[in-house]
Amino acid sequence: MLVLLNLIRSRVGRALRAIHGAEDAARAMGVDAARYKLRTFILSALLAATGGVFLAHYNGGIGPSEATVLKSIRYLAVVAVGGMGSLWGALTMSAVLSVAARLLRHVRRRRVRPHPHRGHALLPGRAPAPRPAAGAAERAPAAASAAPGGAAVSALLEVSGVAKRFGGVQAVKDVSFQVAPGAIKAVIGPNGAGKTTLFNLVSGFLAPDAGEIRFKGERVGGRRPHEIAARGISRTFQHIRLFAGMTAIENVMVGVHVRSRAGFLAGMLHLPWTWREERDIRRRALDAMRLLDIEALAGADATSLSYGQQRSVELARALAAEPELLLLDEPAAGLNMRETAELAALVCRIRDRGVTVLIVEHDVSLVMSVSDEIVVLSYREKIADADPETVQRDPDVVRVYRARTRMLRVRNLDAGYGPLAVLRRVSLHVSAGEIVTLIGANGAGKTTLLKTITGLVRARGGEIAFRGEDVPP
Repeated sequence: MLVLLNLIRSRVGRALRAIHGAEDAARAMGVDAARYKLRTFILSALLAATGGVFLAHYNGGIGPSEATVLKSIRYLAVVAVGGMGSLWGALTMSAVLSVAARLLRHVRRRRVRPHPHRGHALLPGRAPAPRPAAGAAERAPAAASAAPGGAAVSALLEVSGVAKRFGGVQAVKDVSFQVAPGAIKAVIGPNGAGKTTLFNLVSGFLAPDAGEIRFKGERVGGRRPHEIAARGISRTFQHIRLFAGMTAIENVMVGVHVRSRAGFLAGMLHLPWTWREERDIRRRALDAMRLLDIEALAGADATSLSYGQQRSVELARALAAEPELLLLDEPAAGLNMRETAELAALVCRIRDRGVTVLIVEHDVSLVMSVSDEIVVLSYREKIADADPETVQRDPDVVRVYRARTRMLRVRNLDAGYGPLAVLRRVSLHVSAGEIVTLIGANGAGKTTLLKTITGLVRARGGEIAFRGEDVPP
């Protein structure tokens, strides 16, 4: 039990809990999920086999009666009621069930009455039960910046002609760009332009169908996420992925996994050098949290924090990996104006500490204020790659964003009820992100306009377009 407790509290145990909580995030932090699962399966089998050896020795033998359906239910109850992932809960539940089984056998023996001529007579209606072997006890099994060779590189990240297709859908098509060391580069574009797919290609969650991706001169396209993380690329996610059941600092400590080395055996034996490594991991995690001014949240359950605090914990986890290239996938999503301004200052501080940043973001004002260069994607292809001032004047970019902002267009709309004409040649435009208010006296046609736009009242004339597509009357 002491060995298992050591393992649970070690770097390996933290990685296993991270895999259980959010496997993709664990892989992005450098955890080789496949290898850890395989080793955990082998360790569980070894513990179960060892328990079987002791059980056979204790009973003087082992047979099919040790693997009945009722016993399987009992073993399942130990884990389900005791708590998955809780060693003490499983042990407590196993002890409770063992004591309950003994008490029930004792009660059953007391209800058996001796017969003067034929040994024992059972109570009416009860079937005979086999006597347990002498001394037998039922037990649950154990639960289970320079290129290679030292050559200097002008670009930290190089993406050349990358393409990715999902069946008949072209997600990314012939995209090329470079990220210089120490720069902040942004990737922007409408929804569905391929930004997150591009991030997944760079971080190893997807393999490119064509083209290549190089980091510090080494080809990394197609490598697995934990291998890319070990080379110095860390990332956040568009939708927050924290590890449930772990505190904020434990989440951030997983980020240091790729910079530490204690394995299964060292964790189980709790060797002295692993103590020093655990202290160093905790120190690095606290340093990352201190940079974001969230060290006061260290002991809080990560998933119980506010949205903004969870964003900060996820970013601290990525920084704890000490990356050379940090990928931020829509970090301002869900933040208010004050939090967005703080994020802009934080991204600049991260760059000043020597970390190169590649950011995907929909908040154009944030991107323009922090970026050295901007890549613009539209319909899965790159249409611009330049500094913010040049991008803002690029006619292709202006056309894409102008088309994107026209959320609703009503033109010369006529509507009414029977012979009564309520709307006459009404026109309006609503852009994305705007709040438009309709005002007017009672009977002016405000409600009729909304009903006509939503299809509850049939239009008599004019046009309605939503996101560039005509809405039939």
